[in-house]
Amino acid sequence: MSINVTYPADYPAVEVCGPNPSLARLLNNDLSAAKSEMTAIHQYTYQAWRLEKDYPEISKTLSEIAMVEMRHFHRLGQLISLLGGTPKFFSYQRGITLPWNGKMVDYTADIHKLLKIDIAAEEAAYITYTRQSQCVKDAKVAANLARIAQDEKLHKAVLNKFLQDLSS
Repeated sequence: MSINVTYPADYPAVEVCGPNPSLARLLNNDLSAAKSEMTAIHQYTYQAWRLEKDYPEISKTLSEIAMVEMRHFHRLGQLISLLGGTPKFFSYQRGITLPWNGKMVDYTADIHKLLKIDIAAEEAAYITYTRQSQCVKDAKVAANLARIAQDEKLHKAVLNKFLQDLSS
């Protein structure tokens, strides 16, 4: 059985209204902070490997979600470049530059805990992208963020369904 992990609406064009280094810097945190697309890609890939034998359907779905997160990662990198920034594998936190690293991935192996962690991460991503889409003044960037938020909302629903099925 194949589960749809991409919201059924087209993505907007990867465009910006004009250069905006401050917005590029904000998006770089979405790209590669501890809670970012880069972390999601690695975490879902790791989880898919861990669960492949015992939970093949969940494993396959996590791999597919990782691919969607890669699409988000790529779009964010393109937007950062168009805004006049340089996509980098670090984030900006309170004036400090923090490099992305593998310690940002949660290596939990327990299926129930793992799904709860992923659900919380998807909810946080949905809230972040929704808020950003409502606050940024660049309508083209806002449209991209709002569309990414819809995928994150769908991922949360898919993961919740798996958790409910395992609990029943």
